[in-house]
Amino acid sequence: MLSAQYLHHVVPDLMSPQLPTRLRVKVLNTGDEAWPCSEVEPHRVYLAAWVNGLPAAAGYFAHADIAPGQSAEASIELTPPNELGSFILKIGLVQQDIAYFEDHGVDPLVFEPRIASRRLFEGNGAATLVPRYRFDVVNVRLPPSVAPGILFGLRLKLRNTGAMTWESADHRKRLVSATLTIDGLQVAGSVLPSSVPPGGIIDFQLTVSAPDRPGRHQALVGLVHESVTAFSAQVPAAAIEINVRSEARSETSRLHEIARLPA
Repeated sequence: MLSAQYLHHVVPDLMSPQLPTRLRVKVLNTGDEAWPCSEVEPHRVYLAAWVNGLPAAAGYFAHADIAPGQSAEASIELTPPNELGSFILKIGLVQQDIAYFEDHGVDPLVFEPRIASRRLFEGNGAATLVPRYRFDVVNVRLPPSVAPGILFGLRLKLRNTGAMTWESADHRKRLVSATLTIDGLQVAGSVLPSSVPPGGIIDFQLTVSAPDRPGRHQALVGLVHESVTAFSAQVPAAAIEINVRSEARSETSRLHEIARLPA
């Protein structure tokens, strides 16, 4: 039986016309048979992308096969349309010459990215193929679990992979701040402590208010160019997981306990 779950994806909301863009999708085999994925396999399983209903690109898994219960990630190199405005992007699993997973009840991923003028992809006054607003999470350090409602330290190491220098509090023209959102609510934010040029790395700590409800919560790390735009207009926010343990919360711990990470 062909069955799957899409676990994670990286698909920019904003793309540049005809500029090749890498999309990433992670999937889980929830069926009862292994998926053949080798390039020599005539009926290999792969990811396909359609733009406005037409086949546009494909992405292949590095695994020879993907067993039931196993997850894997594939990249798709997509060349966006040349026309400005929105378009419909569909990504779904296919078993070559056999079936579309969509026909077996696995809903595809559907997005509506926007094609913007290349002027939005210019950095520091010169035309470039690198978007201005882009970053990678190099490392995240946080406690394995936290009590409900307390304040705790979350240490982030970010790399500037965009074309614009991120300025700190001393440079108002390009002031960049970091935010953390949990369950749709912003729970932390801070101006970056120092400037970060393209390719540079910054290491800093946010003080975060833990959710009151025990369990695992998705947190989104984002950056904001103050008074201009959120980086999420061009790249998705980075997702991390915060585990809130089950225990009674005291008002004292909520107001005063801060779980700090080692320096």
